[in-house]
Amino acid sequence: MMDAYRAARGARQWIVVLATALCVSCTRVTDGIIARSALLSVVASGPRNARVLRLDAAPGVRINARLLPILALRDGTRVSFTSDALDADSSYFAASPTATVRLTRATRGTLLASVCPASARVCLQEKLDVDLR
Repeated sequence: MMDAYRAARGARQWIVVLATALCVSCTRVTDGIIARSALLSVVASGPRNARVLRLDAAPGVRINARLLPILALRDGTRVSFTSDALDADSSYFAASPTATVRLTRATRGTLLASVCPASARVCLQEKLDVDLR
């Protein structure tokens, strides 16, 4: 009787360990660039249920802070990118703007951002397709 109890207890422990490992592997996502253009890239980090997205401008390019970058997801959700660090006249981000996206499943979206290359006299509208896995 005691051997059956120990065997059942050991099996339950393995089930818990395997279930925990499965849950951790489902939420773990590799970090890195998920969308890129010549002027702008989107970098993702963190687990799927709290992905942190960061916009990195190419050298010599500034991201307009007066027209906030927006990620429009397929389900209609709109996510704004912000940063507390702005330049002196609050026109451009002094640090890369970020946004946190909480996902229950993989989705796609479109990023719209106003970027200002140093060589141009006006800012340009940048549109990137973003694949969030």
